[in-house]
Amino acid sequence: MKIRTILLRWVLPLIVVGAVVMLALWYMPGYMRRTVGVGVGKKTLLCGLPKRRSSLPKGLGGVRHLPARGGMLFDFGRDDTWRIWMKDMYIPIDVLWLDREGRVIHMVRDMQPASYPKHYFPYKKARYVLELPASAAARAGVEQGSSIRLPQEL
Repeated sequence: MKIRTILLRWVLPLIVVGAVVMLALWYMPGYMRRTVGVGVGKKTLLCGLPKRRSSLPKGLGGVRHLPARGGMLFDFGRDDTWRIWMKDMYIPIDVLWLDREGRVIHMVRDMQPASYPKHYFPYKKARYVLELPASAAARAGVEQGSSIRLPQEL
């Protein structure tokens, strides 16, 4: 009886938690395993960060599902007119270009995978690019000039 109690109270929950963690890691591409909280409107989204500079061009390419409160944040390390395209994309996204203070200087809503090979870029220099699920910016009330709360560790 004791063994059954131990299994039900400790081992089984640990197996379930482990399975959930493994499933989450399975769906998150290896190049964006580090995540940070980004404040968009009144919500905090869990956004992946590319681990290496070499991962920047890939972005969300190859990702087939993006959680409603997920996304990807790119810190390019300097200001420029960073171009974004939909190469290898399966899902539509909202793309926000941010200045170094986190203000939205340009945005494209509902960017479609079929738009590849078209390039999208801001008319002013940006330091960050934030890719979100399609319609996430509208749901959060984000407009050009809105402030996005960036994590301190950037």
